[in-house]
Amino acid sequence: MALGVGIVMIAQLEMGNSWRVLIPDETPSLITGGLFRYSRNPIFLGMMLMALGIALAVPHTLSWMAFAVAYVTISVQIRLEEDYLGRTLGETYKTYREQIRRWF
Repeated sequence: MALGVGIVMIAQLEMGNSWRVLIPDETPSLITGGLFRYSRNPIFLGMMLMALGIALAVPHTLSWMAFAVAYVTISVQIRLEEDYLGRTLGETYKTYREQIRRWF
């Protein structure tokens, strides 16, 4: 869980003013340094690690179901964001997407 929290915090700091909770109306800047050199979605990766940590710490059907729901909803959000970035950033995002893995 702590590793996940750390990844989320670092990635949010690295995004600076580009960090948003929802898909923005304006054209975003593409962050490619720091943790974003290894994962296109380090914040979501950190969140998944936190959810996995909870499921491992409290091994119960509900915690594993919550982990599964988190995985599905985060995966949907990632695909929505990737579609948006592809439309707004075009070739720049396509190149980044080809070079950097979705998760790690």
